[in-house]
Amino acid sequence: MSLAKIEATIDKVDMSDIADFVVSSKGLVNGKRLSDWINTQVEYDDLAALPIPVAVTETNLTTQETVMIRSGNPGHAVQTSSTIPGAIVPVHNQGDILLNGGVFSVVPVYTARNLGAKKVIGVDIYCHNQTAPEISASNITLAAFRMQSCRLSQDELNSADVVIAPTFEPSSSGAFDEKSRAIKAGYLATKEVMPKIKALLVK
Repeated sequence: MSLAKIEATIDKVDMSDIADFVVSSKGLVNGKRLSDWINTQVEYDDLAALPIPVAVTETNLTTQETVMIRSGNPGHAVQTSSTIPGAIVPVHNQGDILLNGGVFSVVPVYTARNLGAKKVIGVDIYCHNQTAPEISASNITLAAFRMQSCRLSQDELNSADVVIAPTFEPSSSGAFDEKSRAIKAGYLATKEVMPKIKALLVK
């Protein structure tokens, strides 16, 4: 997509486009709608066919390891990688239970290195800006998961050549009216480290 098309797509998308709420002991959101939406935005049926190499990280709860997905249905890969424990229904694949890649690898620097990247720019929207949650069972559970994942991922994040860390935290998981603030925060954070990024290009 061009930058203009990306901006238009993000501006248009709404919670109802990607979240299919369910009544289930496995989670609050099924995840299938997110998968379908991703597939409508990507012109390829297979991750391996994308013109720029792409890998999606997932956590295999059965084998207790991070898995790098490089082929298959793009929407399904994103759905699986977005499966936050307790919030989104886990994905079952060939007898394995697959979850959010951030359980062990919040910013997949090692995955980028494994793909052949010599220099890695990581984007941390999750670990550097943790705040104390409002006291409720769901908020405390998600905050504890976030804290543990970030601790486990710290060495990997530190191994990136440059880290972009936007100073933005959504007011809630459904704060879709804050998209412009999030985009601006990303722009400002990138601008701040641009000298470091330019220095990488000349090494």
